[in-house]
Amino acid sequence: MARRIHAINAELDRLRIVEELRRDPELWREWVAYSSYAPEERQVSLMSGVLSAPEAVPVQRIFVNKNDGKVVNVVWLGNSVSGWPRVVHGGVLAAILDETMGRAAIFHLPAKTGVTATLEIAYRRLALTNQFFIVRADVVHEASSERKAVVHGSIETSAQGVHLTEAKALFVVPRNLELGKIKEGF
Repeated sequence: MARRIHAINAELDRLRIVEELRRDPELWREWVAYSSYAPEERQVSLMSGVLSAPEAVPVQRIFVNKNDGKVVNVVWLGNSVSGWPRVVHGGVLAAILDETMGRAAIFHLPAKTGVTATLEIAYRRLALTNQFFIVRADVVHEASSERKAVVHGSIETSAQGVHLTEAKALFVVPRNLELGKIKEGF
């Protein structure tokens, strides 16, 4: 299991987009998704728990632009997340979009926390398993405020850059529910 994840990480390190983002560490922060979570927190979270298995979603590398808050998530999707054989389940794509877009929203929101209010996804092409994908998220600043963030997102293949999904979401800071601040490394 650890050997498989090590091999996927080694392949990730050779991806062109990863090399490009790493060329400018003054502009891009990088971390492994959920690296700030304690082990007991990871186990009870969908993405860092059950979906983090080697044949599911074992690798997510997050890059955040320090100037504009854009988020790039380089993610591996294995066989265990298929709906049809070799086709990534749309619900898994939705969860990854939600988490990645939520990162962009939380960096924008002064409270450093929030929840998804709406998520609209257009599935343009099938996502096939056992490969890397690039998930992008960007806050629409003119439509956002201190209590809400409108975010656009997409998923594309890492090899050819083919757009597979487009998404729009609204994240809000709840008024009647105290949420903890989310720390970097999520």
